[in-house]
Amino acid sequence: MGYSPVPLYNSLPFPASEKMTAPTSRPASAVHVEPILAALVREASALQQIHLPEDAPPVFLLDSERRLARTELTPGIFDNRSACFPTDFPSAEFLSNHGIRSAVIVQENTNFARDLLGTLVAWQQGGVQVLRKKAAIHAALPP
Repeated sequence: MGYSPVPLYNSLPFPASEKMTAPTSRPASAVHVEPILAALVREASALQQIHLPEDAPPVFLLDSERRLARTELTPGIFDNRSACFPTDFPSAEFLSNHGIRSAVIVQENTNFARDLLGTLVAWQQGGVQVLRKKAAIHAALPP
């Protein structure tokens, strides 16, 4: 669609010390990031085939469940919840200097995630209009 995807996933699927451990022997994780990793790997070759212009606007990809534990946080569970920070994104000045005057936040719910608010407020204060679009949860994806 002409946008350059920028994955912003700050969560590990398992403790770094467990990288040589068999997946079935690793501790359970609070956030299940394996499906995201699988999708990134699966789609990487398709993205290489798309020749986007160097000035294609970015689309930042975040896990909407990055802060939600999907299992009870008991001893032995790897707490891999994550948060995003304004330093994870370009500044409003940078965006404006590259011709980006607005940002559309596409999400399933109507409230912005708390960890995203600092970035969105800074963008607005810097002159970037922030818009919201409700995602169609069960919309069919193009082939």
